[in-house]
Amino acid sequence: MRSVRVGVIGCGWFGAAHARVYRAAGADLVAVADMDEGRAKRLGEVYGVNYYSNYRRMLDSEDLDAVSVVVTPQNLAEVAADAMGRGVAVLIEKPMAVSRAQLEELMRAYSNSGVIAMPGFIELFNPGYEKLREIVTSGDVGEILMISGTRLGRFPKRSLAWEIGVALDLAIHEVYVQMHLLG
Repeated sequence: MRSVRVGVIGCGWFGAAHARVYRAAGADLVAVADMDEGRAKRLGEVYGVNYYSNYRRMLDSEDLDAVSVVVTPQNLAEVAADAMGRGVAVLIEKPMAVSRAQLEELMRAYSNSGVIAMPGFIELFNPGYEKLREIVTSGDVGEILMISGTRLGRFPKRSLAWEIGVALDLAIHEVYVQMHLLG
């Protein structure tokens, strides 16, 4: 069985993290793309993969099973929909869309594509969260009446909060985890 062939669209801080994790997990990272050709070239050279300044050229040129879409929030939905329309599975960073219209178009593209797609809510795979979910679903703690969350960790030097708001940039992780935790 061959390794999953992946590409990363968006070569900034998060895109580089996606590339690193794919490589560490044994996926076949084959290409990266960023509209800033210098940034694409730097990341491509780090991993010895093809790089593109146009993600559509990458999708047309490479035999990809999946891509991570790690571009600006305003462009996530369009790029992800384009990849899905080409039959490529998508891991899309959050927020998946910045408007209801974008989200509806993204969902249409997903429904018509037949590919696997998922948002980048990594906290669901955090071992601490997995243990918490196990405890809660066992029923040992009784009925949950309230949940409070605090976000700690390393953040990029330039926060996206000023562009899309803290709710879509950071709080969305807490909301998603809490909704998942409560079923």
